[in-house]
Amino acid sequence: MVGCQFGTSPNSREAIAIMTSESLFVLPFAAQDLCHLEDGYLRRTTGSKQSLKTADEIVLKVGRKIREGECTKSNLKKIFQWKNEDSRFWKKLEADFDSNPCERIATTLALADKAKSEAEAVGALIKLSGVGVPTASAILMAIYPERYTVIDQLALRALGISNQEIAFYVLYNAACRDLAREHGVCLRTLDRALWEYGKRHPPKRRTRNGSSYATPT
Repeated sequence: MVGCQFGTSPNSREAIAIMTSESLFVLPFAAQDLCHLEDGYLRRTTGSKQSLKTADEIVLKVGRKIREGECTKSNLKKIFQWKNEDSRFWKKLEADFDSNPCERIATTLALADKAKSEAEAVGALIKLSGVGVPTASAILMAIYPERYTVIDQLALRALGISNQEIAFYVLYNAACRDLAREHGVCLRTLDRALWEYGKRHPPKRRTRNGSSYATPT
């Protein structure tokens, strides 16, 4: 996470997020090796023997088309394939993706574009069949490369992260400690209050006619 993209106030949530992520995600190599390692990546090939350099260029071009309004299933599938074609589950993933109606894909891409937060954008995309968080991150990267990166097992491994749930918990726990300090309560009070609020405000579900209703709890 690049610190200059967020507020620098030590009391802000953004600043806390920077501190915790910087302590968790540390480059395992010298900064001057970044370009050298990138060159190594670009010289590799995909399972279909296409160079990763060419594949990257194609997927970014497709992303620009989507950003300009060509929210088609064929465009999105090129990004989907770029992220998943080397998976041993590719055939299953492809079948799941192909089951998405064209209209649903266009609507979902529009929702991701209008999203007010990263979480909202990812949340919209993972509602598509076959799309999980890693693939959603690849879709967002292709369309908005200046704002999003791809979450990938190899990249996480390079940063020393073998378990994504543990990594998220470390960030969540640090954020909760900060919130508890900020509001003068203990962690148990904060957790109970958050739990109760979540219980009282269930997620809204969409009906077939487009209206929404709260899920019973």
